[in-house]
Amino acid sequence: TDSFSVSDHYQVLEEHVKEKLFNYVVANNNIATNGAVDSRFEPVMVDRNGVADVALVAADVISEENRYHHDTSKLASLLMELYYQRREGNGPVVTLTEPQEATVL
Repeated sequence: TDSFSVSDHYQVLEEHVKEKLFNYVVANNNIATNGAVDSRFEPVMVDRNGVADVALVAADVISEENRYHHDTSKLASLLMELYYQRREGNGPVVTLTEPQEATVL
């Protein structure tokens, strides 16, 4: 998955399921630019290509302790927020564009 974009990841997953499975794609929008960089990792490019049929949700889902890992609590909270909004018929809630806030693109 080296050099994969968000849409590359999504398209590979879609190819491996027989029916439309996803309503949302979650992408990290907290790209840290300070501190030491580990050359083994590169950020995943957030792109709209190939994910036009789902809501692309950009949010801060990165661990504060290790920016190369997801924060399971942040991710779980976001998923539950999306679930409750969809259950109540509101769809994706947030359309904020400030960094480190959830954004539906």
